[in-house]
Amino acid sequence: MPILSQINLTKFPLHVVGEICSVGSQSSDMLSLLSHKHIEIGSKISVEQYFAFDESIEVKINNKLLVNISAKLAQHLYVKKMNYAS
Repeated sequence: MPILSQINLTKFPLHVVGEICSVGSQSSDMLSLLSHKHIEIGSKISVEQYFAFDESIEVKINNKLLVNISAKLAQHLYVKKMNYAS
């Protein structure tokens, strides 16, 4: 049985596939940006790289699309990762 935990994307580990489970803001600007970057609730996401200079994050969406997102956007995204207990 899967055990679910919700983590802010800024704290999500590298190269672990998770799923977007909630968004911290429902503003039209935020939703427009998410749509432009093909990110929605249920999207599979993995953090590929953190950039210290501007705190941006390179993520892979649905195991294929590489997208660079700002730290501000990442702070509003919550991800669940699945850990399977044996």
